[in-house]
Amino acid sequence: MRGIDKALLAGSVVLVLAGAGVFALLAFQSHRFSELHRSGNYTDAMRLARRNLTIFERVLGAENVLVYAWLSNLALVYHAQGRYAEAEPIYKRALAIAEKALGSDHPNVGASLGSLALLYLVQGRYAEAEPLFKRTIAIFEKALGPDHPDVADSLNGLALLYFAQRDWARAGEFLRSGTGVIVRRAQRGTDDVGQSLTGKR
Repeated sequence: MRGIDKALLAGSVVLVLAGAGVFALLAFQSHRFSELHRSGNYTDAMRLARRNLTIFERVLGAENVLVYAWLSNLALVYHAQGRYAEAEPIYKRALAIAEKALGSDHPNVGASLGSLALLYLVQGRYAEAEPLFKRTIAIFEKALGPDHPDVADSLNGLALLYFAQRDWARAGEFLRSGTGVIVRRAQRGTDDVGQSLTGKR
């Protein structure tokens, strides 16, 4: 093998390994954030989200999908703490990035819409939450299929909205639809009904 070929091969190996290292680091950071958030350690979760957000904005630009991801994580922390006024503009910025970078029918857009809908729901802003839940359901059904767990979660979210408004008929309708997704998946052996309904493993 000629010297230039060896150099090219060595360079390619370095690039591949470097890329693998970056992806491994991203996966670790995401996993670490999830652990901190689940455990209620919001101070460290927010610190991690802010640090990664600053890095990716500086290196990749303000509209990169990784910026979207860490904006979403940061908003999630504010949301969990009941700091709704601070969470809302961050969710909206993340949504705008996702729509521009990924397209309006991408599942990540659906996830952002769903997060914003839940934020409005807990504040009693039902008129604003309802169309977002409906758009979320439409995106997930189109992109992921009508029996995907994200569809069930969104249907149940809409059921909660109607329940909060004492609209029992529509609450029951969407709750049955959401439960129906879970039951159909269990019948195919995809999910366990008890685990899906309770969230316990």
